[in-house]
Amino acid sequence: MKTLRSRILLITLLAVSSVLSLLPRSVEERVLDPATGQMVEQTALRIPIDLGLDLSGGVHLALELDGSELDAKNCVDAIDGAARVIRNRISEFGTTSPVVQTTSDCRLIVELPGERDPVRARAIVQRTAFLEFRLVDSQDRFIAFANAIEEATGEVGALARGTLPGEYLVPERWVADVELLFQSSSPSRLLPRSTEVRWGGTTSLGGEQWRPLYLLQTPSIVTGGELIGATATHDRLTNQPLVQFELTRAGGRAFGDATGRNVGAYLAILLDGRVQGAPAVIQDRITSTGVIQLPGRSMQEAGDLAMVLRAGALPAPLQVVEERTVGPSLGSDSIEAGVKTSVMAVVFVVLAMIAYYRFLGVLAVAGLSLYLLFSLGGLALLGFTLTLPGIAGFALAIGMAVDANVLIFERIREELGKKESVGSAVSRGFNNALSAIVDSNVTTALTAFILYKVGTDPVKGFAVTLLIGLCASMFAAIFVSRTFFLVWMRRKGKTPKPKYWPVEPLANTSFDFLRARRWVLSFSGSFIFAGLLMLAVQGMSYGIDFTGGTLLH
Repeated sequence: MKTLRSRILLITLLAVSSVLSLLPRSVEERVLDPATGQMVEQTALRIPIDLGLDLSGGVHLALELDGSELDAKNCVDAIDGAARVIRNRISEFGTTSPVVQTTSDCRLIVELPGERDPVRARAIVQRTAFLEFRLVDSQDRFIAFANAIEEATGEVGALARGTLPGEYLVPERWVADVELLFQSSSPSRLLPRSTEVRWGGTTSLGGEQWRPLYLLQTPSIVTGGELIGATATHDRLTNQPLVQFELTRAGGRAFGDATGRNVGAYLAILLDGRVQGAPAVIQDRITSTGVIQLPGRSMQEAGDLAMVLRAGALPAPLQVVEERTVGPSLGSDSIEAGVKTSVMAVVFVVLAMIAYYRFLGVLAVAGLSLYLLFSLGGLALLGFTLTLPGIAGFALAIGMAVDANVLIFERIREELGKKESVGSAVSRGFNNALSAIVDSNVTTALTAFILYKVGTDPVKGFAVTLLIGLCASMFAAIFVSRTFFLVWMRRKGKTPKPKYWPVEPLANTSFDFLRARRWVLSFSGSFIFAGLLMLAVQGMSYGIDFTGGTLLH
């Protein structure tokens, strides 16, 4: 880049590339059709810079794997599997730039920018979605356990026979007592061998709420691991939502063999241990396709169920340990505040540079405008997401870009004071300031890289934009500003000497700093000692990020 033409060509190419990367473009987005409950494709015009959770609003979930039955090694494998399942689920959720990442052995973070329904999002993410197909026990082998229930509740008729074989009804007021019996070992021994009891959905009978209880055979015929497809649709007769499913070839063969041997028996479909709807009678051999009926559910619920079934089951339940919801109004307020403070900072910097450095300040401001263009273009080109701390990173990088220009201009002024020519002073000023600029930017970049590796999501957003801003600011200060100087000096006529704001009172000072070192060190040491003393007496005050709690905006 020794010729002026090549330098201008490179700057022009980078500027054009940045502008092109920031142009709005058509993208295909998946959204939920509330009429059908299906995810459909639609075309939208969108700026390629995605906004983070704090700017666009959305849902932040910190989830912890229930590793009570997992050792440390299995917990690591399970959390990786859970992350893959959740990525598959939210890829169909219609969220722009979702974040799914593991933060420790048994914990992961899920962020859904732009999501407006936190309850639905949490349900989809947390749902284990373990699907099973089991035969209902058709023999009258539940009497001993029923007697134990009546004895525990102290009420005869606490458990009534249902309309189907293997179905029993429990009044809703006794459900908690019966669940306690399930956890006890003695009544569980009264169950027939190779059977288990599972709840169904609440039903109304005779003006009272009842919970059906089913005696099911074990093991399962097939599970959701054999599922290869699930689609939400309507029942043509009842208009009720249902989910059609399709099994693998091996799963269909096992399903067909079991149902073929048990024609006339009842088949229960379980999701996360709960019987879905009333078990249906097996009228014929069922192979690789079937339906899950969802009476009383909405099409959105059917679509969500089909979505999680397609994505697969979680290896273990997930518990929410932190939930944060940012509304769209708060996000827009954050954008407005961030943009306003950044604009104010830039305006003050521009005025100060032009007032002090005159024409050189104008050249620096021109380079600064290209810095902003390069930074935003890099953010869009690399696909990073802009967050509120990221805006702070840009503002900090602006300050460092100005700092680099100040170093250069002051070195140029020193050279001019030595009666050097303008061309020689500019060349020496850039060369002599280069090492200090590189040192300060490299050390800051190393700090930003460490923050990105070990920090949380907001800290990472700050680190990414700071790194991009540092690269752009160094290029703007060292390369772009020097190119502008070369253009300025190549103009016709004699090169004028740059003018500065007069600072004669501060020039040629000769203060002996080392002579005052004892006073300075004593003054600084007293402040440090006072700070350590206050820390020892009062201790450290931790925020909600470390102590947990509830934060309301």
